[in-house]
Amino acid sequence: MRLNFFSLLFFIASSVFGQENTSELSKNAADMHSMKGAHRLTLGLGHTHISRGIVNGETEWITAGSWTLNYDYWISDRWALGLQNDVVLETFLVEDNENEIIERAYPWAIVPVAIFKAGKRLSLMGGIGVEIAHEKNLTLTRFIFPKILKQVLRWSGITNGTITIHGDWHSL
Repeated sequence: MRLNFFSLLFFIASSVFGQENTSELSKNAADMHSMKGAHRLTLGLGHTHISRGIVNGETEWITAGSWTLNYDYWISDRWALGLQNDVVLETFLVEDNENEIIERAYPWAIVPVAIFKAGKRLSLMGGIGVEIAHEKNLTLTRFIFPKILKQVLRWSGITNGTITIHGDWHSL
């Protein structure tokens, strides 16, 4: 009990007294940080949202767990090239644009992307890639807008927004 009290006291004290004012010099130094030549590797665990999933013969929105591994190389302070890879950790059924039902067993998507940093807190990404599965490979288009949903639409639980379009392409 005593340990919990001191942990709570420490947390409150560090929250109240740990606030520091940033000087103008350190703000300018942070703004001048260059991204050119930087490499970024990210690993993520999340959910893939599938708008045309099939459950009990009905088309509905479904989610499936997924892992992502992404690499970006910044060729300038505003532009980067990247490779986004994700694998869905489940087998599911989807309906394509020709109303054909396709089973997708652990599909793996590989998408080269271009990234444009439009402002201090706004980046836009897009690319064309392939989703590989044993049953059928699909070409896909991906648009990514990190933090836009959170800041513009004020959705508190969203940190990134990704729109991936399948089915507008012919299968490979």
